[in-house]
Order: sequence, then structure tokens, then C-alpha cells
Amino acid sequence: MHQKIANATFQVVSGNSFGSGFSFINENYVITNYHVVSNMVNLEEKKALGLIKLRCEDNQLFSASIIHINIDCDFAVLKIESNLPEGREILQPAENFIPIRGLKLIFTGYPHGENHLLSHEGIISSPLPDGRFHIDGMVSGGNSGGPIVDLTSGKVIGIVSERRFIGSQDIKNLRAATNVIIQQCENLRQAGTIISSGFNVADLNQAYATGLTILTAVLESNANPGIAIGYPITPVVNAIKEIKI
Repeated sequence: MHQKIANATFQVVSGNSFGSGFSFINENYVITNYHVVSNMVNLEEKKALGLIKLRCEDNQLFSASIIHINIDCDFAVLKIESNLPEGREILQPAENFIPIRGLKLIFTGYPHGENHLLSHEGIISSPLPDGRFHIDGMVSGGNSGGPIVDLTSGKVIGIVSERRFIGSQDIKNLRAATNVIIQQCENLRQAGTIISSGFNVADLNQAYATGLTILTAVLESNANPGIAIGYPITPVVNAIKEIKI
């Protein structure tokens, strides 16, 4: 079962954003999280800004276009631009699934944006509103968009979408503050060099901002309490029913 699910999973590369995705329902569709590919979407003009790269475990590369997004449910439907090679799997949805505490599951993905596909087993530790559920399993940054599969049936029940950890909002605030500092550094550079006590203020601030950026990325990437949130697959199924290829 683990290898079957792995053979349906891709690493999703959207510019400088990395996540996971999987073939779903037929060979045309690949599912991932919206937040993984959001940097390739112009919401005002309602259009994609480019193609998404998909990488298999054996390093085969494919291109896919964004054909549907749902921000509230955090998913995107991609259309792959070529036929899948022999040996690739296409996962199918569980019908009328209701999260039950203790259900055993498998999830796959590419944690930390590295080109290493990992599979894990876990359980549903708690149902949540709107069909979401807590996962008791090791989910890291880069797992986003990967499939969550019922261990017994092999059917998709959800998408890996969030990690739950203390301090997540603090990290977001730190990232926002860092972005402000970076912008101020750029403003200083445009205004000209400022020297104070022998120091170039713009360069000093830039070094500080760079350090904060690295710190934020490390904290966010390695925040892993073993608790994640899965989003239900039903909205994805409903969206695909409305898509005309």
C-alpha cells in the first residue's frame, strides 16, 4: 500500500514554493494545496501566472496548469500536460467518508522541500468541524498537498494541509516584521548610502533582515509537534465534477 500511494505522489514546485501533490480520479488531475501554488495565481485577474512543475520519485519532470482553486478549502486542481508513465498510480476518493477517531491512515509527501519522498502511518486523533481532522503523525513543511489515505481501503480521505504547533502565529508575525525591515532596507538603499559611526546603515539593516529571514525559515520548517490537520477530499471531488476538460 505504501508504494502504491508513493507512486501517485509528486513533489510540486511552484517557483520558490515547494509542496506535495497526487494523481486523483484520472490521469489528467493532480491535487495539491492552494497555498503551495498561490504564488502562481493572480487573484485580481483570475488567471495563472505560469506552469507548475511536478517531480516523481525517479526525478521525471512534468508540467501542469492550474485549472481550479479553492482558497477556503485550501486546494488546487492541476491539469498535467502529458501522459503519465507506466507504473504511476491514480488514487480514488473514499465515498461518504466521516472522520472517526483512531482510523489508521497513510500519508506521503516531500518534507522540507527535499527531493526525498517519504511515507508515514498515523491515525485520526480527533474529528474537527467541516470534515477536517487532526492527524497524529510526523508532518513537516513540504508535506502540504500530499494525500491522506485510509490504510485499509487505499482510498483518499483528505489532504495534508496544516501543522498545528504552539507559536505558529508568532512565526507569522516575525515573518511580517522581517518583510517590513527588508522594505525599509530597500528604501534606505534608494535614498543613498548612510554612514553612522563607520557603519553603512543600509548594509547593517540588510544583514539583520537576512538573519531574521533565515531564522524564520528554520523555525517554520522544523516546527513539528507530530500534530497536523487534514482537509476533507469531498470538496475536491465536487469541484472536479464541475470541470470540463
